[in-house]
Amino acid sequence: MKFNEISQLLDKIATMPFSHVEIKDGDIEIVVDQGQKNEEIVASTTEQSNVDEAIFVVKSPLVGLIHFDQSGAVGTQIIKKQVIAQIESMKLYNDIQSPVTGTVLEQLVDDGELVEFDQELFKIRIDG
Repeated sequence: MKFNEISQLLDKIATMPFSHVEIKDGDIEIVVDQGQKNEEIVASTTEQSNVDEAIFVVKSPLVGLIHFDQSGAVGTQIIKKQVIAQIESMKLYNDIQSPVTGTVLEQLVDDGELVEFDQELFKIRIDG
């Protein structure tokens, strides 16, 4: 691994929500420990329109195990930026916030399930 490749890799890692990363490539070992990051992660969304209602699909912003509590249960009224789930990644829990105010129509994954980046998690009907 060349110096410029390592530099690019470190720049990329700095933008990710991980606080600890270990990389091994042959004889080279890179360990990055940035301390606990306490960033708010707002889930990415896609919009689908129906005849009389708007539905947002909340997608996973990262890979990990998803954990739900009652705030993300089907039929629950939620407000924008309310935590609706957490994704455990590299022993860190990252809050997933609702990007909209509305009602949870459907949970698309099970509690404790491994989710992939950009995987659909919730469908939310926008109130308003």
